Amino acid sequence: MDNTSLGNLSKELPSIEKAAKLMQEFYAFNPENVDFKNGLAISYQRLGNTYTALGNLEEALTSYKEMFRLFEELSAAYTENVDFKNGLAISYQRLCNTYTALGNFGKALTFHRLFISMTQS
Repeated sequence: MDNTSLGNLSKELPSIEKAAKLMQEFYAFNPENVDFKNGLAISYQRLGNTYTALGNLEEALTSYKEMFRLFEELSAAYTENVDFKNGLAISYQRLCNTYTALGNFGKALTFHRLFISMTQS
């Protein structure tokens, strides 16, 4: 990714953060709404991806942890929903990659194993 792309991404970050904030408000207003919860999980993924691309791995990690928590809850509640299982698998990958980049190989291995066990079942 060149500096021009990163510059554009930096300009997009406030919009991505605002969208996540709106999803947080929707979900807080109606936490039983599955679409709001799923939308919030996806917004955390987008935040994490953006923070990662900008090199802010601590913020990315925080976002990916929230993504993981939400998809874990959704997958447990809706065991037949493939989209929620895929979201959980992606959260495992993102957490593994971020922990690896931060040098926390023990945590990275934990999430890598979770991802592998999910893909083998």
